[in-house]
Amino acid sequence: MLNQVALSGTVVKDPKLKFTLDKEEFCILTLELSSRDGEHEQFDMVVWGEVAKETVERCGEGSIVATRGRVVNCISNLPEKRMYLSIDRVTHIKLEAPKN
Repeated sequence: MLNQVALSGTVVKDPKLKFTLDKEEFCILTLELSSRDGEHEQFDMVVWGEVAKETVERCGEGSIVATRGRVVNCISNLPEKRMYLSIDRVTHIKLEAPKN
């Protein structure tokens, strides 16, 4: 596939399970990535369905994860109309801050 993105980083805040207007489950996963020159960037990603549920259950602020997905310009059934990374896979590398 041409439109593939793979990012790994640290979860900035606890993801929360939400629902679209069409009742689809999703969560927003915000990752902080560090570059070689010491710069930090944050990315918001949309995680869908069962992967979203698992992400909410297993990830919290400080967790280190790897993600795979694609860039989507606008997802029409989300409240905010903006660019997201739509994620179809989240691999939990290390949970530094386990959820209670």
